[in-house]
Amino acid sequence: MQDIDLEGLLEIISGNVVGERRHQDILRVLIAGPVGTWMPATGLDRAGLLAEEARGFSSELGPKLMEGLRLTWTLNPDDPDDRAFCAILFFYGRDDLMWHRLALFNRNTL
Repeated sequence: MQDIDLEGLLEIISGNVVGERRHQDILRVLIAGPVGTWMPATGLDRAGLLAEEARGFSSELGPKLMEGLRLTWTLNPDDPDDRAFCAILFFYGRDDLMWHRLALFNRNTL
């Protein structure tokens, strides 16, 4: 396995959260919560699948990522009346790294 840095791991894990069916429970829990409330990844990953995946990439960085990664969601910023799509926001602000990502997600796929 290649060496991976924290930013690279954040990119992979955030993409997997919104792109892979095995992580849909994380999105279900997130979207069931209030709009705009930051939630820790550890609290959303009730089955531990994301934590296991992150550790698989890096036994050192995986747990660090899970402890620091926060997620929230909001209505589609371009069309708040469109209830199918929402924006999922990811944030990590530890270890001298200020990282964030945004993904549009179709809630009808859950």
